[in-house]
Amino acid sequence: MSADGATQAGRDQLHGEFYADLSCQLSTQTNPMMQWVLANYVLGWSPGDRGFQATPTLDAAARACYGADSASVATALALVVSHGVQHPHLDLEKSLPNLTGDPTVGAALSTVIGHIACPVTEVRRVLSEDFRAIEALSSRIVAFWHRYPLVHLGGPHYMSAPPRILPSALGLSRVFAIMEAARTVEGVPDTATSCLIGRRFQDFLGHALAAAEDRAVVLPEHEFRVDHNALSPDFVVVDRREKTVTLIEAKIRSLRAGSYYGTVSGSLFEDLATRFAVSVVQVLRYLRSASEAEARGRLSDPGRRTWTDVAGAQRLVLLVVAPSLPAAVTGTRLREMLWVGVEDRLRLDAPLRRFWESFSRGREVVWHVADAEDVCVLAGWRTDRMIGGTLVEYVRATEGQPTFSNDGALHGVLDFVAETFGSEGLALPEVLEQMTRDFWDTTCRSAFGRAIDPAGPAEPSPR
Repeated sequence: MSADGATQAGRDQLHGEFYADLSCQLSTQTNPMMQWVLANYVLGWSPGDRGFQATPTLDAAARACYGADSASVATALALVVSHGVQHPHLDLEKSLPNLTGDPTVGAALSTVIGHIACPVTEVRRVLSEDFRAIEALSSRIVAFWHRYPLVHLGGPHYMSAPPRILPSALGLSRVFAIMEAARTVEGVPDTATSCLIGRRFQDFLGHALAAAEDRAVVLPEHEFRVDHNALSPDFVVVDRREKTVTLIEAKIRSLRAGSYYGTVSGSLFEDLATRFAVSVVQVLRYLRSASEAEARGRLSDPGRRTWTDVAGAQRLVLLVVAPSLPAAVTGTRLREMLWVGVEDRLRLDAPLRRFWESFSRGREVVWHVADAEDVCVLAGWRTDRMIGGTLVEYVRATEGQPTFSNDGALHGVLDFVAETFGSEGLALPEVLEQMTRDFWDTTCRSAFGRAIDPAGPAEPSPR
């Protein structure tokens, strides 16, 4: 068989195996372009005319990974995304001719592809060995596409992940790679780069939550004590009408790459039982400290205003927000592992455990780990329904577990909302939609002299 014939056969085989049944495994409410813009935002891009304003350490990490600065890497991948969401077959010689005029971007793309592409001859082995910790084949395939958004078919020919996975996979793979490179470049586990990325993730959520201010009081992180430097949760969202308070911790550094992709056995459970559990316990410690400060007259003015709402709440929602939930998420076992981690820490801190038992008595308390997109869409929902109250109803109805319809479709928070309350007005806040438009215009127009339309069909047409 000729090389071209082998390439075509590889395309057809993968198309049948990887695309035929995969579309039903993904939530119908996902907006992958939001995940793409989120990834670029935390890595230094800003809306408007500012473009990329990466710090020297962030650019150093990008160069260590890809041999180019953050802006060049983002531009290269933007072209891959714009093509991939419209057609799954990518020919580097024919599909991306514009790169030949920009050697920096072209070199960045070449290096990036080395990180994110799996040779077609290795696909079966990778699925069976690298993802063996994931039991369901459909979940393995989803996780595979997040780890390897491209499959190398030979020569210049590649096959890209399905359109509803490709943008978020390319974005998150870059975030993970740059944070890992920063640890090497800076020589410490908790780097200045990862702290910057964490702050920008918090800022991104702040833009989204501002859209909910017509329905609730949104209180950003603040020093709540006057006697020492103590910070509140990243956000406190107050619904005074329903006496519901949502305490939000935004954590972009809580998952390691192996945990997200499911390639390291036990890594995901370890992260849930440690890093995510720490975020929940951190909220409990805030509650105890604020309660003690209130009793001693040590609350700051913003701390006192926040505590008045928290102490008067009848329902509390403890919410940890990640940029994207693990591709290998399996529901019940993950939540059990997370709560085991919380309980282990409470057993080691008797004063905190006694406070929490007393404080939570007589209140309805729910907790949830959410995808950033869930929170952003709930904030932008054109309705009078509240974020906290909606999450309470979701957890009541599902016990916080992902549910699956008869056709195998994953039903998360947004699916529950659409089915229970209708999908009218269920959309990202306008500020995030504008960010998406700004990104494609400023990044692609400046590099290629024209805008690139990221819109494409929901799924590739069968061959």
